[in-house]
Amino acid sequence: MIRFRCYFSMVVGFAIMSGSLVADAQIKVINQMTQPKLVKVYGSGGISGLHAYQSGFFVSPDGLIATTWSHVLDGETSVVTADGRKFKTEFVGMDPGLEVALLKIKSAKEACFSRKSILKTPFTGQQCFSLSNLFGIAVGDEQQSLMRGTVSAITKLDAQLGKYDSAYSGKVIVVDLIANNPGAAGGVLVDAGGKFIGMLGKELREKNTQTWLNYCIPAESIFESIDAIRSGERVENPKTKPATPFQLKLVGIELVPDVLQNTRPFVDDVIDESPASKQDIRLDDLILFVDRKPVRSIREVNAALSNIDRDRTISIVLRRGEQVLTKRLSRLDDK
Repeated sequence: MIRFRCYFSMVVGFAIMSGSLVADAQIKVINQMTQPKLVKVYGSGGISGLHAYQSGFFVSPDGLIATTWSHVLDGETSVVTADGRKFKTEFVGMDPGLEVALLKIKSAKEACFSRKSILKTPFTGQQCFSLSNLFGIAVGDEQQSLMRGTVSAITKLDAQLGKYDSAYSGKVIVVDLIANNPGAAGGVLVDAGGKFIGMLGKELREKNTQTWLNYCIPAESIFESIDAIRSGERVENPKTKPATPFQLKLVGIELVPDVLQNTRPFVDDVIDESPASKQDIRLDDLILFVDRKPVRSIREVNAALSNIDRDRTISIVLRRGEQVLTKRLSRLDDK
């Protein structure tokens, strides 16, 4: 009996050791394949509890980088590559609906994710790996953090139903690991072969249960967004201006006084019981988009509204702290 126990212990110990060696080898391969395609992104933040860092990844050899659109990209932005090189970035564009942004550095031979590296059909229970610079742990040529888990579900994010404060409402891949941490947004989820499953989203907490959602946006959606940004697709203004254009005061919004050439379009007042009040628009919300057109000042807001008829329903994208919110407004809602 003693001999059997000794033999059994040796077998179990060998199996555990072998499994550990296999796991270590697998992680090493994932790192070798994926880390060179990642960047650490640094920009605005550092005040009011807003972190000034996030993650990103190359999507073309000539230095095009995909990341999450957030407050970090509000000002001058830089990235650090896997081998420690630091670059200032050029802002290429953004997709407010999917919350994807594109940056560019001067380079020619970067390892990158492409459409050929997409995993088109992830499945529930599939092994996966998240890689990101969560909590800003890596600063130079250190590797970004890697976590191993499985795909828990493939579902639709009910952002438009008010369950989550997100501009995105679409297909998401939910994982069983704690992937969406500060700084992790813009990181990647890959399978055991290093194929790109999707981009890690921002931190999201369900309003009713207060549970955190750990998810990524599918790779196919990311590349569709990248193509749209690169092609410059946008909602075109009508050729003739309406006789009675839309005005924010019609829906109960007053912006801060327009005293500078580029005064940022912050909400200064919201009229009680107005359409804006019913949509939970608040003081100090910053307007970023009007009908998918980016606006950087009050003058640009007014210019965008001058092309929209007053009886139309418009879509505006707001920033509130770290949250990006989409609201639909119509003056007719007040009747």
